[in-house]
Amino acid sequence: MIDQDLPALSVIRHQSILRELEATGRVRVRSLAPAFGVSEETIRRDLSELEARGQLRRVHGGAVRHEIDREQPILERSRVKAREKIHIGQIAAGLVQDGMSVFMDTGSTPVAVAQAMAKHSFANVTVTTNSLDIGKILAHAEGLRVRMTPGMLRENDNAIVGHETCDYVRRFAFDLSIVGIAACDLEFGWMDYGQDESDLRRIVAGNAQPVVIVTDDSKFGRRASITTYALDHALTVVTNKPPPPEFGERFAASGVKVMV
Repeated sequence: MIDQDLPALSVIRHQSILRELEATGRVRVRSLAPAFGVSEETIRRDLSELEARGQLRRVHGGAVRHEIDREQPILERSRVKAREKIHIGQIAAGLVQDGMSVFMDTGSTPVAVAQAMAKHSFANVTVTTNSLDIGKILAHAEGLRVRMTPGMLRENDNAIVGHETCDYVRRFAFDLSIVGIAACDLEFGWMDYGQDESDLRRIVAGNAQPVVIVTDDSKFGRRASITTYALDHALTVVTNKPPPPEFGERFAASGVKVMV
């Protein structure tokens, strides 16, 4: 395909892309290219230029509306891919064995894991968490003890965060950690929006084997603010369907275990 990529045409495409983005929240390269009669590479350049201006955010296969780097309140996140999170929760809950010391952090998908765990019977399992929601869910689960971290309570997701939280978690060795994540990018790896989450998850990675990331498929190809783990970090990933091929190939080459 030969692109007629004159400056005036480029401006028209950019305006149309932004209008579509405002209307739908997401645009895809494979749909835009034939609509404008240009190559997919031209559309990727368009999206890169618009991202550089702060007008959108590139994701795998396209772009989404640019927003200030933040996560939505946990009640809103819990409604997104709710069925998929139940599935992920059931798989991850099966990794918890009697006698384990387990760390679980905050997030709508770790909450789904806790809900699945609450339906099981365990013997002598201790769960350390910085999530009030997870603490409440597991408080009366059979055979589980819950240890809450100290720190400051954050309003939008009932997470306990801060340097006190990190200092406390450093004291323990865990048999298993179950953590959420905000995004997974081919270039920057596993990413978070907040420094508190990223710091705590890195600390846990040094205190627990294995580290299990629980995430739905929408996080692949998404970019957040802070790199928490490299893409080839030794992890187990529990998700609802196989990652896109380019991620799957990197995981396979790095020994990252994927459970679906």
